[in-house]
Amino acid sequence: MTALAVSGAAVAGFPGANGAIAFQSNRGGDFDIYTIGNGGVVTRLTTTSSTDSRPAWSPDGKRIVFESDRTSVPEIWVMNADGSAQTQLTFNGGNYAPGFSPDGGKIAWQGQGDDIWTMNADGSDQVDVTNAPGTDTNPAWAPDGSRIAFDSDRGGTREIYSMLPDGSGLIQLTKGGILNGDPDWSPDGTQIVFVSFRTGWPEIFRMNADGSGQTNLTHRASAFDADPAWSPDGTKIVFTSDRAGDLELIQMFANGTDQRNRTRNPAWDSFPSWRPRP
Repeated sequence: MTALAVSGAAVAGFPGANGAIAFQSNRGGDFDIYTIGNGGVVTRLTTTSSTDSRPAWSPDGKRIVFESDRTSVPEIWVMNADGSAQTQLTFNGGNYAPGFSPDGGKIAWQGQGDDIWTMNADGSDQVDVTNAPGTDTNPAWAPDGSRIAFDSDRGGTREIYSMLPDGSGLIQLTKGGILNGDPDWSPDGTQIVFVSFRTGWPEIFRMNADGSGQTNLTHRASAFDADPAWSPDGTKIVFTSDRAGDLELIQMFANGTDQRNRTRNPAWDSFPSWRPRP
């Protein structure tokens, strides 16, 4: 299993101080959810023999929503920040890439029909909000809850769009004719970080929320950079990279400088999500 820019979990950036980073790793044998704190301490939260993936924090930092195939098909689950009270929210298979709304009351994800769906945080009131041809995935809520960014191949190539939470007001943000995906909003809502293959390799880019000012942040030809997520204070971005030969979590400042490892392990570490602290 690899972290792919077309299928990673892009999650909303919630304002706050920087807490632990949740991520997926197979360092225990199977793919499970872990956290790494500011001191480098790694804690395992799930211990199934299946694939638990794409964690995303709630805005209060008390819960994590994630994807798991422990019932044999991918479903959306939620748990407390310490890994307790793991609860299944969807029951129809084919559910991926969840993320909490800024008020913590809703979850958006890729569901049946490869559309973006929303539901209440307890799993009720599940609604298909895109209902369009092609595959819509990687939903990310704007910090004020006014819009959801996502990527879609509805136009023939994978591009990034934003919409109102009910699916109306669609705006196309990238128009490169190449793969662009994995959007994540900055905590102040003014910028979006994303992945693009426009240089021939997946790299981390940043743009203004209206799609202008698209800028390459990583400049790492021949490396695989994906799954970007903002820090809650808006100063840093964490992402997945294979630049050292295996998949690790790398962090950098929001302007692309000071790229350094957050994890160093021969296993595959990917799909990071930064915990907000009050």
